[in-house]
Amino acid sequence: MGRSTVSICILFFINISLGFSQKESYYKRVFVDAEYYVLYEEYRDALPLYKELYKAGKNNPNINFRIGQCYLNTPGEKEKAILYLEKAVTSINPSYREGYFTETGAPRQAFLFLGNAYRITGNLQKAKVAYEEYQRLLKPDEKREQMIVANHLVSIDMAQSPSANKIKREATNLGNNINTSFPEVRPTVSGTGKVLAYTSMQRFYSAIFISRIGAKDQWIPAKNVTAEVNAEGSVFTSSLSFDGNILLFTRSELDDFNIFMSSYDTIAKRWNSMVRLNKNINSNAMEMSACLSKDGKTLYFSSNREGGYGGYDLYKSYLGVNNEWGEAINLGPGINTTFDEDSPVLSEDGQTFFFSSNGHPSYGGIDIFSAPMSTTSFGPVQNLGFGINTTDDDTYFCVMDNGNRFIIARPDINGFGDYDIQTIATTHP
Repeated sequence: MGRSTVSICILFFINISLGFSQKESYYKRVFVDAEYYVLYEEYRDALPLYKELYKAGKNNPNINFRIGQCYLNTPGEKEKAILYLEKAVTSINPSYREGYFTETGAPRQAFLFLGNAYRITGNLQKAKVAYEEYQRLLKPDEKREQMIVANHLVSIDMAQSPSANKIKREATNLGNNINTSFPEVRPTVSGTGKVLAYTSMQRFYSAIFISRIGAKDQWIPAKNVTAEVNAEGSVFTSSLSFDGNILLFTRSELDDFNIFMSSYDTIAKRWNSMVRLNKNINSNAMEMSACLSKDGKTLYFSSNREGGYGGYDLYKSYLGVNNEWGEAINLGPGINTTFDEDSPVLSEDGQTFFFSSNGHPSYGGIDIFSAPMSTTSFGPVQNLGFGINTTDDDTYFCVMDNGNRFIIARPDINGFGDYDIQTIATTHP
C-alpha cells in the first residue's frame, strides 16, 4: 500500500471519528436540555427531546424511564407511559446516577412509576406487583419511601374493595363555551354559582378565563382576563369569593409560587390588576392554592413552608382591622399529614371543609376529602369515595350545592381537549 493510500485511510477514519464525536456531543446536549426540563417539571418540553434520543438509538432503560415519566405527567397521555416503563424496569441500576448521559440503567423509581401508570389505567393487580417490587428494592432506613409505597398499596386495596363502586357518578361536560382543544384546569365557582374561573393551558402561556351564567342557566363564552389582572407568566386559578368579585390565584415567581388577588370593578366591568398577598401568606416556600370564607375574613391556603407536619400543609389566616392578613395558623394534625394537603374549599354554608391529600387513605395518589367544621375545630376527615375520586390524582376542584355537585377538570375521550371541565353529580345507594 502506497504512502498516499495510507494517508487517505487515516483521514477517512479520522473523519468518521470526528463525525461520531460530533453526533455524541449533540445527543449529550439534547439529553442535558431534556434533564433540565424534567428538573423544572416541564414534561411536555422534555418529552420530544427524549423521543429524539430514543429514535436515534439511545433507547436504553434510562431513556425509556424518562419517556415514561414524561407521559405519566402529561394529561391524556398517561397510558402511553406503560410501554416505556415496562422496558425501563428490565435493567435497574442500584447505583443509578441521575443526570448522567452515560447512565444506561433505570432507577428503582421505575417500578414506582410503573405501578402508578398501571393504577391510573385500572390495572390494579399489575400495579400491586410493581409496587411490591419497588418496596422490595428499598432499604430499611428509607422510611419516607416505605411510607409512600405503603400508601399506594392501601390505595389498591381500597379500589379493589366491594364498596368502592357503590357511589354512582354522572359527569356532564361544560361544553365548548368553556372547553377548548387546550387543557382547561383548576376550575372554581363563586358561592352564588354564577361566576366560573379556570386556567386554560394555551400554547405558550397559561391564561385565566372567566365565565358567567347567562340565559337558560348556561355558561356564556368565557373571557380571557389574564391581561386585565396583569398576570403574565405561569398562573393558576385558585378560588373565587362567595359573591364572585374577588379572584385568588397562584403565580410563579422565580423558583416558587405565591398567592395573588384581583378584585372585580362592578362599574367598569373589568378585573383590576393583581395584588400580591402579604408576607404572612407568601413565604420563601411554595403557596399553591387558597380560598376565602363566606364573609371574606378568613383565608385558607396551602404551603410547604418549614414548620409543618409534612410536605404541603393547610393553614388559615384572619383579616385584621388594618385589612392585612395575620399570622398563618397551621390547621393541625387532624387535617394535615406527613405528606401533602392542598386545594382548600369551603361549602356555601360554611359547614364543610374540603381539601385534597395523598396522606389520608385514598383510592389513588391524591383524593378529595371532607371534614365538618365549626369556627374553632374540624370533625373527622372522610374520603369522598369512588364516586368523586378516581385511581388517578384528584387535586383541584370546587363544590356546588354544599357538596352535592363538584366541578373538576378531567380527561374526556368525547370532549374537546386533553383536560375538560366537567360537573359531577353523585348518587348514593
